[in-house]
Amino acid sequence: MMTYPNAQDIDIDYKLLFETSLDFRCVANDKGYFVLVSPSFANYLGYTVEQMLAVPFVEFIHPDDLTSTEDEYDQVKNGQPTHHFINRYKHADGSWKWLEWTSTPNNDLIYCVVRDVSQRVESDLERQRHAQLMEAALALSGAGYYMVDTRTNDLFWSPEVFRIHGLDPSNGVPDLESAVNYYHPEDRAKVNSHLEIAIETRSPFDFILRLVRNDDDIRLVQSVGFPQMDKDNNVIGIFGIFRDLTDDAAVLRQEELEQFAYVASHDLREPLRTISSFLELIDNTTDALSHPPVDTYWKFVRDAAMRMQSLVDDLLLFARAGRAVELQPVDLSKVIDDVFADLGAAVTEQGVQINKSSLPTVLGEPTRMRQVFQNLLANAIKFGAGHDTVIDISAKRSGMHWKVTVQDNGPGFDNQFAERIFDPFQRLQTDKQGTGIGLAVVRRTIRECEGSIWAESSPGQGASFHMMLMPA
Repeated sequence: MMTYPNAQDIDIDYKLLFETSLDFRCVANDKGYFVLVSPSFANYLGYTVEQMLAVPFVEFIHPDDLTSTEDEYDQVKNGQPTHHFINRYKHADGSWKWLEWTSTPNNDLIYCVVRDVSQRVESDLERQRHAQLMEAALALSGAGYYMVDTRTNDLFWSPEVFRIHGLDPSNGVPDLESAVNYYHPEDRAKVNSHLEIAIETRSPFDFILRLVRNDDDIRLVQSVGFPQMDKDNNVIGIFGIFRDLTDDAAVLRQEELEQFAYVASHDLREPLRTISSFLELIDNTTDALSHPPVDTYWKFVRDAAMRMQSLVDDLLLFARAGRAVELQPVDLSKVIDDVFADLGAAVTEQGVQINKSSLPTVLGEPTRMRQVFQNLLANAIKFGAGHDTVIDISAKRSGMHWKVTVQDNGPGFDNQFAERIFDPFQRLQTDKQGTGIGLAVVRRTIRECEGSIWAESSPGQGASFHMMLMPA
């Protein structure tokens, strides 16, 4: 067995050890003076060793740190070691350095190990300043911010989040389960669903739900969350913004806008039908259209009327998609069969192959879920690979949800546009017919069904649309 000699058996140069340590070293007496200072410590502060020994050490301490330093000094003199005490020392150039002290008493002397923590402290202070500025900016808009540690379920709330909940910050942040229980009983499952989907898919969420305060006051609140990942891309937390929308004019404007879209699109349908009818009558009763230039112009007018009709229909569909639905069990297998029957002509004509695995029953609204898959399958056929188009529809359980995927082998798209394609009137391929509202309706419908949807693709590799849906 290997043995180690005792320290007294080795000729140790303690002076060399003292002077070459990466940490600074010093010894102080009970009179308030340094009696020994490592050259590296004096050099770091811009002084000579003699200068640091010549004056009481309080001469180097920041005025705001004098009281706390004297308290620590008295504690050590009374025989109590101190660990990780931080204060500021003055550099010879007038700047201040943050130092961390570990001190141990021995007779009438105090032995200290000192470490420079200026960079760490300044970084912490900078983060605090940013947090304070962000908090002030958010508070002006009636919003606060929060953080969830998904590993421990610990919460952090800014003061504004406490205010929105009607709680006193001095009582501490509630645990995650208690925080969720502040939501209306009918909305709690949605909160848990959004959190689970965010962790599963690493995607942000944005929901508006009812919050019930201790005084039974019901507030309409918005929570936006952004998953935070570690170096291995695992979700370790969620940072979010929390806002009280109860008296927000923007919410009212949005509701008015949706109502306007519904009324406008509905009222435009009748005059468009009239225009289309008269165009058809003129088309059937005049010989003028036999002339090539007139025929071309007429085709432009007729096509424009048809596009306008399609746009109005889609706008009405989009407005309706924003309205609340009563969720019920929906058999996705039957939905796909019905959609397949509706698209039968296009499927047969283009030789499209559709593969459907076992599909679950989920919460949704039958008509709207049918619209969702009608849009996704019609898009896959329209933008597909012609007679070689293959569409796979599959599902697998993912935590509390069913993950349903519609995948095709079409031309695909650049994944940087994966979010943009869900915006109204956005089309990546402008040579294809359509208004660009279909996928906006799809996303809106899925959200109303307490789920989420996202797309993944790359050029030439087809596209996949993934949906997280609640089981029935």
